[in-house]
Amino acid sequence: MNGTKDPLIDVLINKQLAIAAEKAAKDAEEAAKAAGKATNTSKSPSPKTGPPAPKRQLEIFFYGMMCFDPLPGRSGYRVLFPNGLDLQELTDIPVHAAGVWVRDRQARATVRWSGPAQRNDFFVNEKRQLTITGLKQTPLDTSAFEGRVTNLQDCDPQFKISDDPDAILTMLVDRGTLSAHRGNDAGLIVVRWTVQVEDGASVRFSFGGEFVEIPPEVTQVFLANVSPLSGAEGVRDFQLYRKLSASRQTPLPYRLPRQLPENYIKLPDPTFGFTPTAPGGAAPQAPKQTTPGGLPPIVGDANIQAAELEVVAQTPYIVCSAVVSRLPDAA
Repeated sequence: MNGTKDPLIDVLINKQLAIAAEKAAKDAEEAAKAAGKATNTSKSPSPKTGPPAPKRQLEIFFYGMMCFDPLPGRSGYRVLFPNGLDLQELTDIPVHAAGVWVRDRQARATVRWSGPAQRNDFFVNEKRQLTITGLKQTPLDTSAFEGRVTNLQDCDPQFKISDDPDAILTMLVDRGTLSAHRGNDAGLIVVRWTVQVEDGASVRFSFGGEFVEIPPEVTQVFLANVSPLSGAEGVRDFQLYRKLSASRQTPLPYRLPRQLPENYIKLPDPTFGFTPTAPGGAAPQAPKQTTPGGLPPIVGDANIQAAELEVVAQTPYIVCSAVVSRLPDAA
């Protein structure tokens, strides 16, 4: 990052991690007390033969700000996490931290890591390419994803990913199933990537020379890019996507997804960047322009701007979600 990152950023992230870890530990202790300490003294049952074990699946949640850039021929996506650590050009946006969170927190992950980390949360503090190994090569299904996150070319028809985007993390999605979901009542959209694990394989998230190896019992992992300042995110954060643009000085008007996801998803204990409702505790109301099929299609600036103004006022967290850079090319 060419030495421009504020050295206090790691301190900030570690402080917020410690707060989250302390709360999680207290919650776990209270749950254990409530459950009691009953001891199983029965004899171990004899081993039984039965049907083969089900294939192992892994759910990877894209949580926060990342951009899905279509690959040629609808073969997949390059996923770019805009750099929220170096904000010299966007000083009114809070720091955003990118990394991998393994759930649950009690699992024992095998790691080689030098950045901020605590209780299965691992954050990168410099630009990295993420490679995930151990996943089975299956067809990519995007039917429950496409059109359900904001398209940056709907925000600005001239938007184009830079030849040298300022991304803290870059990775590929070329298999499994992508689906978009509502993460909370404040409008946060979370993308779930469901993948199959190769028989007998270890799943490893590699960031250059460092890695996090996912334990066999783990079925859910976050890939996050959010602010550790709880409640600090808002409409202005959408400008973080300019870090990826060929024209970084050009503001990006916010646009709704062409179709808002209908299904909610229960998130497995986010560390930070999450609130269950809109600020003030009140769940937002749906825009008045909704139809049985969801929000109206983008057919002109006048109609969509009216819907946007109402949604932004009621769901200020919706803009802190995944986007696509453009529509995918035809196969």
